[in-house]
Amino acid sequence: VGTHYSGVDVAESDRGYVVIEVNGVPEFKNVQRVTGVNVAAEIAKLIIELAKR
Repeated sequence: VGTHYSGVDVAESDRGYVVIEVNGVPEFKNVQRVTGVNVAAEIAKLIIELAKR
């Protein structure tokens, strides 16, 4: 999709894991809640590093 950060919806089927959707503008609050990772801060760090190049 050409993004640095995307959300990927994955489901398990009888054939294994299947990608349902790749979203270039994902919501990440549940990822933050479950992992404890401040996703917004990590994205900001990435943007700053890319801007320095």
